[in-house]
Amino acid sequence: YYANEKSGATWQGAGAKLLGIEGKEVSAQDFGAALQGEMRNPVTGEIQNLADNPRGDRRRNGYDFTVAPPKSVSIVGLALGDQRVVDAHLKANAVAMKWLEEHASVIRVKEDGRNVKINAGNLLWATVLHQTNRENEPQIHSHNVIIAVVFDQITEKWRSLTNDELLKLRATADKVYRNELAIEL
Repeated sequence: YYANEKSGATWQGAGAKLLGIEGKEVSAQDFGAALQGEMRNPVTGEIQNLADNPRGDRRRNGYDFTVAPPKSVSIVGLALGDQRVVDAHLKANAVAMKWLEEHASVIRVKEDGRNVKINAGNLLWATVLHQTNRENEPQIHSHNVIIAVVFDQITEKWRSLTNDELLKLRATADKVYRNELAIEL
């Protein structure tokens, strides 16, 4: 669904840039490995297994943040064939996801025996545009599957993404999307 041969999903985010895969097509194999926490370290080239921890298979793999314009916008873009509308959605989606990356790429680290939240400034996600809903009606929407990993530039290792800020800021990211969409339209 997200990474089959017809989906057109692409890797996005600063995490994708670190890996040299930004904008590249997502293969089912690479998508599955990333969700399982098998990440190539961009510094050492070695594979890190984030599932190799006390949580193991119970770790969170990722988060699907779906972004969609109002139905009327989808109808204008798809039923009336106005590519400018689809392009406006794509740009607004990219802006919202970059905003989320800037504000919610949080990891927990130990400082003086306490857990401290640090913003690592990078996320890795696969984004795919869909143009119909489950009833096969026109509905522009993008799935942004955020892999639950963040690259810690200080320790030069992949770490598990802390979802607290991500989930708290989800509604604000939607507002960023809608604002950018309005500007573009």
